[in-house]
Amino acid sequence: MSADQFQNWKEEYKWENCQLGNKEYGMFLSNYIKSQKQALTLNINGQWGIGKTHFLRQIYTQLRYEEKLPTIYINAWESDFSNDPLLVIFTEILKQIKTFDTKQKLKGHIAYCFDKLNSFYNKSIKTIGAAASITFANSAFYDISKDLQTKKKDTPDDLSSLYLEQQRSFIELKNLLKDVVNATENNQVFVLVDELDRCRPSYAVEFLETIKHIFDIDGLVFVVATDTEQLSHSIKAIYGATFDGSEYLSRFFERSAKLPEPNKTIFSKYLIVQSTIYPSVEKIFLPLRGGQDKVEHLATIFGDIGTYYGLSLRRIKQLFDKYESIVLALEPGVKFDSHFLVQLLCEFSHPRFNFSYEQKKQGTNRVSRETKNQLNLTTVPEGGTIQAAAKLYDIEIRKEKLEFYRPIFQLLFSVNEKGGDFSVNLRREVIDSAHNSRNRDPSVESRLNTLYFHELEKSGGKISFLKFDDYFKYVELAAHIS
Repeated sequence: MSADQFQNWKEEYKWENCQLGNKEYGMFLSNYIKSQKQALTLNINGQWGIGKTHFLRQIYTQLRYEEKLPTIYINAWESDFSNDPLLVIFTEILKQIKTFDTKQKLKGHIAYCFDKLNSFYNKSIKTIGAAASITFANSAFYDISKDLQTKKKDTPDDLSSLYLEQQRSFIELKNLLKDVVNATENNQVFVLVDELDRCRPSYAVEFLETIKHIFDIDGLVFVVATDTEQLSHSIKAIYGATFDGSEYLSRFFERSAKLPEPNKTIFSKYLIVQSTIYPSVEKIFLPLRGGQDKVEHLATIFGDIGTYYGLSLRRIKQLFDKYESIVLALEPGVKFDSHFLVQLLCEFSHPRFNFSYEQKKQGTNRVSRETKNQLNLTTVPEGGTIQAAAKLYDIEIRKEKLEFYRPIFQLLFSVNEKGGDFSVNLRREVIDSAHNSRNRDPSVESRLNTLYFHELEKSGGKISFLKFDDYFKYVELAAHIS
């Protein structure tokens, strides 16, 4: 029996460990996949950064380890160096299915298939004129460099004979694979394909064409995870800007299942837990009073900013990457206001709210009448730019449930039940006063009830705070990361 290369997924990707809330939907799809007895190609569609790879591996874990069903995983992008999807798909199926053949029932079928596959390519090389180095059976590496130009001496009869021979070979290979599928316990094999939308457009199309025309075998179910909109754009790169890529893709996918977009706070928590800074969040994050969980709190900051400013998951991921780069660049022990930093990062790179970043840098956070008119926000009262962002995306801030930091959120983001505004100059006064503990202004502390001084008192005045102007310096340095 072959070694199981995905053994470490067994625990990592089981549904009980899902942090994006996909268990119920994943179990539903797994049951649907298991019910398919005919040939099927199912598209799992989700935008970039939504967690398609994670979800696909969770389905693999469910089918492979929980259900004990023959399940194959192919990372299409890793095989993008090849010009031959047929070789890649056929080989991965045969190589991986040996892992499930604990009783050696498929050993003869698999060996015979490898032999015929080897024979097929050797004939193609000799007849067509190609250079290749192929090692089958126990090797996972194939270096194929095919030149499909026929030799000049080939006659029409030679070409016709070649075509008929290739057709017979394809039919024979397909029948052999049917025998393998039918020899499994439930007459089913599930093939999960990931990262196809990252491949060269030509290779992605050939991959789908191969699945459709060569692997349409009863009991052989393909599940292809893609950002289908992005893939349709790739197809347009081949056939032209006016070509309907979405309609073209519908030829290959009998069914499509949309991966739901997770809650932005849940998604942000997933980013934090998977990040380099996760082990040190307890040390780097300026906490609130009350001992709230710091990871949850940081996730809420990103989730709420993502909601108020209408950010896609992809933009939240980019925002977090920039935040992470700043955290890693700061000297250990330096305290900073993550609420303020994340908002600055967002506004600096947001095309509609970069003006807000510039205003904060200059010392004001009010939305001018001219700006509100430009954004078509004439009904927004005078106040901070977070209100303008919320209005722009039809969000009622006062109805939002800010579980972890509502009081501080109101102060830091100019959201005030009585209206009004939180001045950036006042923020500068707070931050720099905290930074220079000898010149603390008690009136500032009472006006804000801020945690800067609370943290300072706990440390005996030994904490170093990030200076106000340095926030802008680091935001602009991090802007180079995208």
